[in-house]
Amino acid sequence: MKPKTLAIHGGELLTPWEHFSPGMVIIEQGKIAFAGPQNKSRIPSGAELLEAEGKIITAGLVDVHIHGGAGADFSRDGEEGLKKMAGFLLRHGVTSFLPTTPSAPLQQLEEAVKVARDAAAQPPSGAQVLGLHLEGPYLSPARKGAHDEKHLCKPNFQECRNLVELGRGAVKMVTLAPELEGALELIQFLRGQNITVSLGHSEATYEETKEAIEAGANHGCHLFNAMPDMKRREPGIAGALLEDERVYTEFIADLVHVHPLILRMVFLTKGARRSLLISDAMEAAGMPEGTYALSGQKVEVREGAARLENGTLAGSTLTLDRAVKNAVEVLQIPREAAFAMASQTAADSLGLTNKGRLQAGADGDLTLFNPDLTVSATIVGGEVLFQEETGT
Repeated sequence: MKPKTLAIHGGELLTPWEHFSPGMVIIEQGKIAFAGPQNKSRIPSGAELLEAEGKIITAGLVDVHIHGGAGADFSRDGEEGLKKMAGFLLRHGVTSFLPTTPSAPLQQLEEAVKVARDAAAQPPSGAQVLGLHLEGPYLSPARKGAHDEKHLCKPNFQECRNLVELGRGAVKMVTLAPELEGALELIQFLRGQNITVSLGHSEATYEETKEAIEAGANHGCHLFNAMPDMKRREPGIAGALLEDERVYTEFIADLVHVHPLILRMVFLTKGARRSLLISDAMEAAGMPEGTYALSGQKVEVREGAARLENGTLAGSTLTLDRAVKNAVEVLQIPREAAFAMASQTAADSLGLTNKGRLQAGADGDLTLFNPDLTVSATIVGGEVLFQEETGT
């Protein structure tokens, strides 16, 4: 039987907003009991010890927008795909995630809701499933990106409410285009259910976006992708999302989707407490270059970019640890801010106060990084589920 207490000590600890070196984290019964400066006298007798000297101890990474990885696609492969993704993500420091559906027929969405609902209720054997993110089908055909246009539709209040009820709390985020008929009513309903409403795949004007934010929308989907560019006389949806301090904005730091300078400007505008890193990964993440699929559409992966046959970007092959590394080394974002954007801010965007932070009472989810920002170990609920030395 595994010990019920784990003490990680000796490394550089980022909570993420406080810094201790050497630091120490004690996890009891799956929850953090202590996170702060190293004091070995506080370690309970019989605790399992994990030496972290030379490592960076951070909160476990949280990915709120991911479609697949390691050859698995959540929407296509269901429960088995989810298990494969959960194991794959451990290698990349992710301790919890929100599997994301593309626009799809109602029956397929219903099945995805049930799979994510049931997985979220189970003790994790890999990265923990938090619920699911419905990216569509209430999106603009003009900004469909890699979504199959035949599955797009105007907001359907009853249909969406049925999906929410089917999930029994599992639906955590819904992405929609705010300019569509019925969007404002749906936004108000979803926020009343404590569901994060993300605006994206949209042609909305600045004014339409502001109206949606006033209705409760509080998140922006992969900023600057699948939306018009800002113009000096028409800031559009991107301008409204950047301006409003109530709104979280996510971006894909793969250095393919958006120019690094633009991403740095997003960080400088929104700060680390309102901008978050996502992967938006599809099944080719962690796989060789070649031909894959997304939502039934052929995708070619070349030089790290996933594209439909017409050249449209189709998700990414990014992992969240690589996003952090790119944020620090290319975007010149401070380490503590980059880690926060991939952990606490991501969790905060879902209203989760038990994830993405190293503080007493939070879940015992941690990631240990090497100085080069590669993953050394991943801990979920106080259990060491991945160590680079063993590869498991």
